[in-house]
Amino acid sequence: PAMGNTIPKKTTKNTLRVVSNNILLQDLLRSTERATELFVAFGLMDADVYALQEVDMLWHTFYKLDNNMKRMGYEVYPPNNSKARNPIFYKSEVFKLLEGGSKAYDSSKFTDGTYPGSSYNWACLEHKETKKQIIVVSTHFVARMTNAELTEAERLEKANVYREESARQLLAALDE
Repeated sequence: PAMGNTIPKKTTKNTLRVVSNNILLQDLLRSTERATELFVAFGLMDADVYALQEVDMLWHTFYKLDNNMKRMGYEVYPPNNSKARNPIFYKSEVFKLLEGGSKAYDSSKFTDGTYPGSSYNWACLEHKETKKQIIVVSTHFVARMTNAELTEAERLEKANVYREESARQLLAALDE
């Protein structure tokens, strides 16, 4: 709540606020307070679009993320997908969904073929008043490798290679 004093207000109707946030929860007992704080923060930020990453089943089932965001005036892409790891929430009074998609990164493009897997969601949104369109992407690149056969330096290097290839695939998809 103290954060509310530091979040600047949107100055015009032409101001667009997009927030990206990794919200991984892994422990129900320690996460209740954090989840409550995040919902308060989302309300204070008053973003037009939230691109979230690592949304686990605790968010979808216990914390009812989709329902809570809907109560705050947001629709979700992909719709009706309680397992989306990288959902996009957009203000339904501001935007209309034109199209969207979900895609896993192509593991065959990775040199060793052992990519642990990741994906992204994208949504093309049209501003209802101005008719301007934006494309929002929500993804989570590999952050670290846990292969015990590698040294820490090798794990970091491999994770960097995975992130770079993921970024190349994502940029190619955006070009399409």
